[in-house]
Amino acid sequence: MARSKRDTPTKSAIDDDNNKINNKSQIFVPSNSFTLNTPLPRKPPKAKVKPPPTPEAILARARAREIRDRHHERVNRIRNLAIGTNHQFPCTVIYTTPEEARANDDVRLADIKQEMENGKCRVYWVDGAVGCSHNTNHGVMGAGVSWMQKRVREDGMWGWKWCTHEVQLGRNTGAIGDAELYAVAEALHLAVREVQREGSSMVKRVRIFTDRQGLTKQLDPLRTGRDSLSLGPTISPRFALQNLFERADWLAEQGVAIELAWVKGHSHSLGNKKADAAANQALAAQYQLLVQGGKGEGVYHMEAPEAFKNAGEDFAEEWLFRANKWFLIRKGLAVEMDNETKEMQNEDDA
Repeated sequence: MARSKRDTPTKSAIDDDNNKINNKSQIFVPSNSFTLNTPLPRKPPKAKVKPPPTPEAILARARAREIRDRHHERVNRIRNLAIGTNHQFPCTVIYTTPEEARANDDVRLADIKQEMENGKCRVYWVDGAVGCSHNTNHGVMGAGVSWMQKRVREDGMWGWKWCTHEVQLGRNTGAIGDAELYAVAEALHLAVREVQREGSSMVKRVRIFTDRQGLTKQLDPLRTGRDSLSLGPTISPRFALQNLFERADWLAEQGVAIELAWVKGHSHSLGNKKADAAANQALAAQYQLLVQGGKGEGVYHMEAPEAFKNAGEDFAEEWLFRANKWFLIRKGLAVEMDNETKEMQNEDDA
């Protein structure tokens, strides 16, 4: 029997049937299903619930805050006694961008290169170092200064020789700001000696590079407020801050311009690297002496040296605070001291 034209499937119908067959042979995978390549979701971490502080911990924190507050008040009184309330530091601060602070020494000294060659300018790089609290040399401090000295080579031509100066600053005598300020004061001491030897008519400018940017702002005479300015380490009742201002005043009286500039630490400045090495060398040498003397771990002090007692109550208390700060705050002995004080008061009342 002949097939009618009406019963003959068209090409589009055949394509539709083929698509249905192919679709049935495929496995439908919803978008939110997992495949072998899909990583399993991680469970959200459980929130760590810190236990409430113990009464001893609360007391220790309150005691530590009280100790720090008294320290800040005491430092303000000593600072005002050393340099007064309105004494401005005679210097010019050279402000630079972070990119300029990372530049090498040739770039930073380009504007005074001729003065350096003529001997009319002295340049110093300074740095301080303090042993970390988690190391055995915690609290050990040192300061370093580096500079370039002009000399005649064997061939008769002149050149530059790197020189360094390092100072040991004791243990638990302050913080990094005290070491950095001492280094600046030591650089000014070297500059004073140069002016005394060469004469004020020869040296006309002293430029000091420090990697402590905050110190340059604190010493800027155009800025107000010096509440955070360090005193220097407690190695002598005559703090480095007083020496810093007196040496700068003397240089200014001789007509020598003082400039402070920030240099990025551990960057491209060879002078900064040499000053940093000198400061760390002073720290390491001092720690070795402490270890040899059986004082590698530090000791708790009950009494200040006579020199600080004679200087006044604030000086003696500041020396004791710094000498015992690691024990009082770091090791939590403030609570034990407070308990011992209460026990002594109870015995007195009885």
